[in-house]
Amino acid sequence: MEMNTKGTVRAIAGVSRAGWQRRGLAPCILALALAACGSPSPVETNADGHVDILIASDEPGAGGLAIDYDFTTPIEVFESASIGGMTLWSGADPGLMQLFSDEPDEGFYVLDDDVTVSLEIVALDPAAKFKFGGVTLDEPGDSVVLGTTPRLHGHGEWQLVLPEDVHEGAYELSFRVTTESETYADSATTTAILAPVEGEEDHEHEEEEE
Repeated sequence: MEMNTKGTVRAIAGVSRAGWQRRGLAPCILALALAACGSPSPVETNADGHVDILIASDEPGAGGLAIDYDFTTPIEVFESASIGGMTLWSGADPGLMQLFSDEPDEGFYVLDDDVTVSLEIVALDPAAKFKFGGVTLDEPGDSVVLGTTPRLHGHGEWQLVLPEDVHEGAYELSFRVTTESETYADSATTTAILAPVEGEEDHEHEEEEE
């Protein structure tokens, strides 16, 4: 994302939602906010009792990568910064972490050590983005390394860039986790729903990458 000039920011403020999405202007006006603002969000458990998205395999020591999380629960993002008629909404939870104990009844198994896992965007709403370790993913095919087992755990930023008068909605971000390991195949695609929530955050997370 690149910051535009003051004149361009004034012009963007009058563009309709359809217009800013079509012209790709929203990313241009929030670069400084994205660089300078953290994205704390409340630490809450979903229906599965998980704060983090757990990364596992669907077979013991083999098979494909698998994602253990209840994505019927929207990922909440909170107002972080407003510039030129646009607002950045951001949240650090859920994080992403490897599974540490087999869950055979659920079909999830701990990954072997020394498996490097990446997150790859498959599809997303124009307003949705994911940032991890300083890398922003905002187009299908974008990917970032999450970490290597047994130290796979990090919090990035789930983000929405919306007109400042938009404070609700549900925005899809579809992704999969991938690896170059010969032991495991890439995961199936899963879709997260990002939802803006008004209010202040209770906890702070710094971006971490292990």
